[in-house]
Amino acid sequence: YSLGDSQNSLTRLVIINLVVFMTLALCRAYFFFFYQDTSQIEVVFREQILQWFALPGHWQQLLYRPWTLLSAMFTNVGVWMVLGHMLWLWAFGFIFQDLSGNRKIVALYLYGGLAGSLGYLLAASLLPSSASAALYLGAGPSVMAIAIATTMLSPYYRLFPQLMGGFPLWVLTVVYVLVSIATKPLQQPISYLPLVAGGAMGFLFMQLIRMGYDLSDWMTRLFDSANNLFNPEKTR
Repeated sequence: YSLGDSQNSLTRLVIINLVVFMTLALCRAYFFFFYQDTSQIEVVFREQILQWFALPGHWQQLLYRPWTLLSAMFTNVGVWMVLGHMLWLWAFGFIFQDLSGNRKIVALYLYGGLAGSLGYLLAASLLPSSASAALYLGAGPSVMAIAIATTMLSPYYRLFPQLMGGFPLWVLTVVYVLVSIATKPLQQPISYLPLVAGGAMGFLFMQLIRMGYDLSDWMTRLFDSANNLFNPEKTR
């Protein structure tokens, strides 16, 4: 699982998140050359840059920016936001990839993020006043999907076994869920449903695998076809 391992899908997910974060950070820093007021910089950054990455709160706006269903799950704004999401992603993703291989985690990440985006749009439809000017972003639902799926895969996986036997994985998952809930603003209930949708997708993903249906199979074959498209050594 070194950073240079070309087969480490978890590392690729982390790198994509960090690249998007650094790109947005540089765009925000660029506005400091033209505006002195921090609040004005935030408004301009939101209107000119962030809205093209984050998920809008209305279905009508989504028709003009459909790619945000994908980009929102890789968009993290703020050092603490990206640091928290990437640490939890690495913690659960490392275990998931260790137990199931590297060919399912990307699909699970995408499914969880898509479920979170659809959950946000559903919440915005139920609470239109809360999403009137809101943008949804972050890897939270994707990480939640990976956390729930990993726990279902091996709930008693021992963490830090050298320290008095360690503790089971489900304890870490409970801590993560509580931290995720506690860090969401109480005055914005719309922010909870995407996490619930992401967790539900992780649960559904593993349940279908137990029943013999692998939702990642078609995506894995698609990735393999794209990787072998210009590979001169591919099998004919």
